[in-house]
Amino acid sequence: MKRPLIVYLDTQDLSRFGDVLRGKGDAQHERLFNDLKARKLAGDVVFPVTLPIMSELLQYDPAHRETTLRKAEAAEQLCGVHAMPHTTRLAAMEVARSAYQSGLIASAPNVEIPSDDRLWFPSLTDTLHDLRASMHAEALQSLAMSLPELTMRQRAEEILETVDWGAELVTLAPKIAEEVGLPTETVLASVAPFLRGEISSVEASQRMLSGILAPSAFVDMYFERWGPMGTLPSWISAASAMVFRYLSAVRDNVSRLRIAKDRKQMRLLVSRLQPTFRAISFELARMSAAEFELSDEIIDSIAADENAASAIPSAKIAAAALEAYTLQILGVTTGGSKIEGSVGGDVLHAFYLPYVDLWRGDRRFCAALRQALPCYRDRISGALAELPKKIEAELISRSAK
Repeated sequence: MKRPLIVYLDTQDLSRFGDVLRGKGDAQHERLFNDLKARKLAGDVVFPVTLPIMSELLQYDPAHRETTLRKAEAAEQLCGVHAMPHTTRLAAMEVARSAYQSGLIASAPNVEIPSDDRLWFPSLTDTLHDLRASMHAEALQSLAMSLPELTMRQRAEEILETVDWGAELVTLAPKIAEEVGLPTETVLASVAPFLRGEISSVEASQRMLSGILAPSAFVDMYFERWGPMGTLPSWISAASAMVFRYLSAVRDNVSRLRIAKDRKQMRLLVSRLQPTFRAISFELARMSAAEFELSDEIIDSIAADENAASAIPSAKIAAAALEAYTLQILGVTTGGSKIEGSVGGDVLHAFYLPYVDLWRGDRRFCAALRQALPCYRDRISGALAELPKKIEAELISRSAK
């Protein structure tokens, strides 16, 4: 049995389908929504969610709660349990594959793409390690205050090292569950065995998140219970703002050079920015490096090796896409285009291109990607209306093989 097609939707697609569920959509988008749902239910296609999609889709305002919930519902109906690794984990996995092939790490990364466990959100591994450390530190501080004599305190500290923190957590679980808004059973099934050393922090994080990553449940938990702690939308906007500022500086500085009207020289100059563009991928990889036993030294060595760095899929995509986009805004390949505020987010979406059969994006960025990455040309779709026909054509092509 052949696997279903993997189709990456544009955030705006799901937003429009959310409007359909609110009764605010038009007939064309309602037909498209129903057609894609039928394909999904037939097992022909999966539509995985990703961190960039959810960061853009779930822009929360209490005054427009219904709008966000309907967008989340559209994602649930189309995407179900399917998800791609969050972006930092994807980049780290790719670097880890290169490191393993070069003998720099002992174990090959094992990441399911896409997964059927909704794990699109960043891992809580750092939080779990901090919890263990803070529980131990608080106990030591309590001993220092209650046992002023050094010998007594040293003996108590020896006993403290044998404490089963997982067992201690059982009594604290209801309070922790109430504070974070999770079921007590979820806390006991995730944090307790981690503190006992029975499962890894990665497994504990997956267990902890599994109950809240359905989009509607996520809206309730992340925005309405956690409130100010929720920084999901700002994550994608910060990435876009950083890329926007950099490209603006490049455009302004280059436009003052004497070679600004020499297209050949401009192409050469922009090509020299590729290591800077690739660095986006490696900086993201650092954020999830611990899961794959990647040190900064290993990441730096791969990033510094031109051949190794350009073979990392996300680094290759960042370099090629941003080079093509920069040539656009400088007027080398077009008459000159403005820099869109979403370009940084568009690049992060493009990181998933190697792992899907069809990929949706806006027309301008799709045109830049086709030019920059011709190997992915047939996967890229710049119009939602053409997606059903592309899916049909791909299914027919696969059945003929």
